[in-house]
Amino acid sequence: GGGGGVGVAAPVEAIDPYDLIDPVDMLSKMPGDFYERIADPKWKERKEVLEVVLPLAQSPKLVPGEYGELLKALKKVICKDSNVMVVALAGNIVTGLAKGLRKKFQTYASVVIAGVFEKFKEKKLNVVTSLRDAADAIYLTTSLQSIQEEVVEALKNKNPSVKAETLLFLCRCFQQCTPAMLPKPLLKAFCPLIVERLEDTNPQVREAAFEAVGTLLKVVGEKPMLQYTENIDKTKMAKIQEQREKVELKIQAGVILSPTAPARQQQQRAEPKPTEAAKPKKAGVDTAASSSSGAGGMSLSFDLDEPAAGPPKKKPPPKRAGGPKSKTAPAAVAEGEEKEGSEKPTSSSVAVKKKPGGGGGGGGG
Repeated sequence: GGGGGVGVAAPVEAIDPYDLIDPVDMLSKMPGDFYERIADPKWKERKEVLEVVLPLAQSPKLVPGEYGELLKALKKVICKDSNVMVVALAGNIVTGLAKGLRKKFQTYASVVIAGVFEKFKEKKLNVVTSLRDAADAIYLTTSLQSIQEEVVEALKNKNPSVKAETLLFLCRCFQQCTPAMLPKPLLKAFCPLIVERLEDTNPQVREAAFEAVGTLLKVVGEKPMLQYTENIDKTKMAKIQEQREKVELKIQAGVILSPTAPARQQQQRAEPKPTEAAKPKKAGVDTAASSSSGAGGMSLSFDLDEPAAGPPKKKPPPKRAGGPKSKTAPAAVAEGEEKEGSEKPTSSSVAVKKKPGGGGGGGGG
């Protein structure tokens, strides 16, 4: 026997607490007269019925179902209601639904978020805070590609508050992205509009645009952004670099500290992480622990590039041949690192047979 099987990869199998929660059938528990009262001319009626629904919507996990009618009514309240308390309540219910349904909310994401962006014109802080939370919760159920049109429309909106809040929303989204999650077509859709906002007449919009460009530079680096930033003057560029330094990314060793979204996991898979492979134990254990306390403590989204956790355990070869050991051992180690998941060949065969094109094969997969 022996101590070979240390369970380093175990955290990858860690159970998401969300999966253990009994879902609440919210739709069956809603007041029977909800749709009449939500349309009542008296704002107190509308407020009271939303206060009954809010605790149901805030259940950590909701039974999937047909939420279309409810969300249509909530969107109408968000967009059209003149009472700020009623609007804030509707926003809080949307946040609860997005968190409780997770990826099952994706169907409604783009329609609802369009209403949220539109209402960012409201100046009252309790409404703005509620709408920010709703937008952030909706994003976690979907991807930026899925809400691209709605974001572009909001960035073109004439209202400065809508533009500024949408830019700040993008900053928060970018902080949770890996470079693979911001492909060229997405940058092409967003960047010209964001850069244009650096010249906006409204200072809040300009500030938010500086932060957005700085955040993008931090995530994807200089090269993909060059075509959008090359004509920005030095003073503005200095300010952008200043913002870039301040940005704190919400990704740790490739683990996203937020509830899982299917789109996000697939995009993560596409991104090679050679530097992370060198520290597999940390990536597996520490980040799993920290992510559970991260965004709401609900869920983990694991780094899918982690098979390197296994092979390092088998590194020290048992044979110790006298002379050429210093030559073959490092070769075997280097080869083993290149082919993370595969079986390690014997040290002698590695030393003799080195294929000329072997190193480049890893990049394609």
